Amino acid sequence: MSPRFLAKEWALRELDGLLARESTGRKVILPVWHQLSREALLAQAPILADRVAVTTSIGLEAVAQEILRAVGRQDSTESSGESDDAPNMPPPFPPFIHEDFQERRRGRIVERVFTWDKDRAVLYAAIPRHDAEQAANVSELASQRLRQLEYPSDVIDSFRVVFVELSRNAFDHACSAAEDAVRFAVDLDIGCVSLVVFNPPGVTLDIGRRIRRQSAALSRNEMKQRGRGLLLVAEAADVLQSTPDGAGVKVVLYKTPVSLELASESGVTIVRVGGIENPSFNRRLLRIAREHLDTNLLLDFTDVPEKIGTSPITVIIQVAALLKRYDRKVAAVMSGRTGAWLPGALRVRSRREGIELLALTSDADRG
Repeated sequence: MSPRFLAKEWALRELDGLLARESTGRKVILPVWHQLSREALLAQAPILADRVAVTTSIGLEAVAQEILRAVGRQDSTESSGESDDAPNMPPPFPPFIHEDFQERRRGRIVERVFTWDKDRAVLYAAIPRHDAEQAANVSELASQRLRQLEYPSDVIDSFRVVFVELSRNAFDHACSAAEDAVRFAVDLDIGCVSLVVFNPPGVTLDIGRRIRRQSAALSRNEMKQRGRGLLLVAEAADVLQSTPDGAGVKVVLYKTPVSLELASESGVTIVRVGGIENPSFNRRLLRIAREHLDTNLLLDFTDVPEKIGTSPITVIIQVAALLKRYDRKVAAVMSGRTGAWLPGALRVRSRREGIELLALTSDADRG
């Protein structure tokens, strides 16, 4: 399959015929991608996007080996026990995560539920509005897999909230007919889970603009009832964006959540920090700073491992610049090589030192 293949109407008709043959349970399609991205395939042939495939970028010899392996044959080098240079690819047609789910689904709502690695799973579903209640099965199946991968309960709860709100928004506002279908793509592994909710064809959504509009409406009228769901999604998501064509919304939640535990001592707001490797850390910390512009802020990085691979220096400086406009200050409890890059005026060696420094500053300001 290639971009040119997907652009031809006759090719897609042939593909539909092959898929129909597979409805009997026999596998007849061995996906090989040539200069093709998963996003392009998801737009044209979503039922194939979650199948494990080989790509020509690994070399034609390796592709041939995987095809032979898929049809149950091995070449002479494998049968003789000699090794080759073919990569260790996952099996082309992995088993269902839950075999009994096929029994519980109605019609062809859940198209594919695949796992090709013990640490990863992909699910694709297309649900018409008249079967909207079936979306709960998709959410539950993904949540079960997250529990198997030992995701924290609060991350799983956030996933379920995001799923409910996005699916409800799509069914209520994007579907004009009972037959209109909302498509779901869930891709999860040991590090993060992504959810993409696609509107019916022809319906687009700029999620960033919609969030800003809903937030502005609520700021004018706090008793407004509609529009809160998407704001819940924006709060829970570590990454939130529209798909490139605007046909859907993508949310990513990371297994390691941002942790910002608040406390207060001697008039100083203390933030115990964790999860700085999460992409939403900077955004969430800046929001905390904006909510506490009336006090000095102490950021405690004591629990952050030294070799985390991510530096919070930039966002600490941003917080300092923000508080300075309100005659407030920030200090960070940091040590090691990371702390060495932080300006000396912002760095303290312990929580006690930081509290004493910022409390004295507050007293001086009040005086």
